Amino acid sequence: MKLRSIGERGSQVFNQNLKITRLGKSGRIDEAIKIFSQMAQRNTVTYNSMISAYAKNGRVSNARHLFDQMPHRNLVSWNSMIAGYLHNDRVEEAYRLFVDMPERDLYSWTLMITCYTRNGELEKAKELFNLLPDKRDAVCWNAMIAGYAKKGKFDDAKRLFDEMPVKNLVSWNSILAGYTKNGEMRW
Repeated sequence: MKLRSIGERGSQVFNQNLKITRLGKSGRIDEAIKIFSQMAQRNTVTYNSMISAYAKNGRVSNARHLFDQMPHRNLVSWNSMIAGYLHNDRVEEAYRLFVDMPERDLYSWTLMITCYTRNGELEKAKELFNLLPDKRDAVCWNAMIAGYAKKGKFDDAKRLFDEMPVKNLVSWNSILAGYTKNGEMRW
């Protein structure tokens, strides 16, 4: 009987987490807050879902307050808060949190590199890219190539593309877009 009760509570928490996520994505933040506040039991996923919901709806201060109050944070918690800052154009706060992270994964690095390339801060992106511990994954390479191409720094984009250990469709599309933008390719 006790195991069944634990399973039912876990299922309830899971369902509530899904509701919070959906409501946050659809802009119905007040409903998400209501569900969160009425939950008798919460887990790390609950907090992460609510942090994302707050951030997606422009309530970054609420997201940070909740992040600071979390009983247990995991890597997703840190990445969610960083993504929330970036979603709301609070780049320096995102970077400070990135620096404070106890551990980082590829997604953490990609968030910051992509943010800097989109903002045209290629030197900062390059600094992070050079610190990247595992350079085998194409995602960060693609972010850098696209950033260089977007800013018209095609020689840098091409150099990086040539150095890239494994290219994928996004890599090729980024470099072709760079060629086209710089008048190197005509149809």
